[in-house]
Amino acid sequence: MSEADDMDLWADMMDATARKTVVIQEGQQVVMDSDHYCGRPVIGKIVVLPKASLLGFECDKPWSCISILDSNLEAPKRYPTISEVNRVGLLSLFFDDIIRPKDYAKLFTYEQAEEVWKFVSETWERSEVLMIHCTAGISRSTAIAKAIAMIYQDKETAKLFDQLYSPNYVVYQRMANKYVAMQEAQSGGLNGNHDLDEDTEVFSTDPA
Repeated sequence: MSEADDMDLWADMMDATARKTVVIQEGQQVVMDSDHYCGRPVIGKIVVLPKASLLGFECDKPWSCISILDSNLEAPKRYPTISEVNRVGLLSLFFDDIIRPKDYAKLFTYEQAEEVWKFVSETWERSEVLMIHCTAGISRSTAIAKAIAMIYQDKETAKLFDQLYSPNYVVYQRMANKYVAMQEAQSGGLNGNHDLDEDTEVFSTDPA
């Protein structure tokens, strides 16, 4: 084997190692083999990133993006640069990483939750990767990712976001409540914003 072959083999081994993420499933440690973008694993077909990684993000597949920024960044000149190559959709949201109202910050709203569900319903089938980012890629983006995974992937996949990150539970619950309200509206039921307990099983139907 030549030196060049050795280098190629080493590169392949390093690449494979970089794709390993250890999670707990049924009480056992399991190595999850998945693609990575900017050091973050793709869970199903969702990857969550910090804003600092956006300049290095490239995707050679059709992909869509949900961009989450703090509410004080609504001026267009302060938008982050997000690749347009192969991108099939972009939804920009502005809210803060809080769990109760504050004078200086903006909570995630039910109207924004509805925007997310409509965006995903329009782009999911056309996207091989859904990239969601917030400032740190730990709380707001992962809450939305978890909610989407519950509907468009499966419950076990959705739970991985709890293992690997720390989803904002208010964002997650409002996503859940709005999904239920939208489903009820489509079926002729009441359309409201449900105040469900955090542990309530709200995702029991498939997306329309």
